[in-house]
Amino acid sequence: MPATPATRYSIELLCDYPEWWRYNVYIMAVGFGEEGGPGTFNNLVDKVAETGSQLRAVPEGYPTPRVIKLNTQECAFVDIYVYVVANSFPATDAISEWPPFPMTLRVMANGMPVEEKIYHVNQWGGLTVVAHRADIFKAR
Repeated sequence: MPATPATRYSIELLCDYPEWWRYNVYIMAVGFGEEGGPGTFNNLVDKVAETGSQLRAVPEGYPTPRVIKLNTQECAFVDIYVYVVANSFPATDAISEWPPFPMTLRVMANGMPVEEKIYHVNQWGGLTVVAHRADIFKAR
């Protein structure tokens, strides 16, 4: 779907990993006008606990399901930055016991799907995703 100056993007993270609560999520979206100049800045912080908290159980009040969604202001194009950061490391230090888990990034433009991609979150290092113009997705 080609973007127009009146496009509103929705960035959603979907994950059913049982220990998803061990991760804080930061999403930033920079909206650009038709000429390419930056125009809007949108961000969302979904923080379950302070980094280094070393939680060993689901914190009280943790929402199930956890809905992580950022809606942008109107723009022609959007660059998306997603950071998934562990607030607590796995219960043991045996790396082989804690493989990466899937998380889906879904981007909608005016309610229509633009992109959906599965990324694998490293349980120790988290995940960084940079999406330029909502059509080129790279995990780092």
